[in-house]
Amino acid sequence: MKTYLNEIAVIWIIILIAGSICFIKEANAQNFTGEWVFSSEPDCNPCGPMKLSQSNDFVTGNYVNSDSSRGVVSCYREGQVCRGAWANSHRHYGTFEWTISSDNRSFKGSYDFQGTRHSWNAKRK
Repeated sequence: MKTYLNEIAVIWIIILIAGSICFIKEANAQNFTGEWVFSSEPDCNPCGPMKLSQSNDFVTGNYVNSDSSRGVVSCYREGQVCRGAWANSHRHYGTFEWTISSDNRSFKGSYDFQGTRHSWNAKRK
C-alpha cells in the first residue's frame, strides 16, 4: 500500500511540473496584444499610438497617425511573423508584414502603399 501511495505521489508531482512548464511557456509566449508606438520611415517617427489584440493566431487593431488620421489592421500570425491588411481614414489601404522580437517588446516590418514598400516598426508603450 505504501509503494502504491508513493507511485501516486510521484505521478501527481510529474503532472504538476508538466502543468507548470506549460503555464510558464504560455505566459512567456510572444503576443502582439497591447499598446504600441509605431514609426514609419520616411513618413514619421514616431507616428502615433497603436492598440492591438491577438486571439489565437489572429491579430486586429487600430492606430492614430501623426496627421490624426485613423486606421485599422488585421493579420494572421505564423510564428513570429504577422501578415495582413491595413486601411485608413484617407481611404488608403494595402498589405503589411511584421516580425515580433524575441523579447516581445518590439516588432519590425513594412507595408505596401501604391506599389512602394515603407518601414512599419513599433515598440511597446
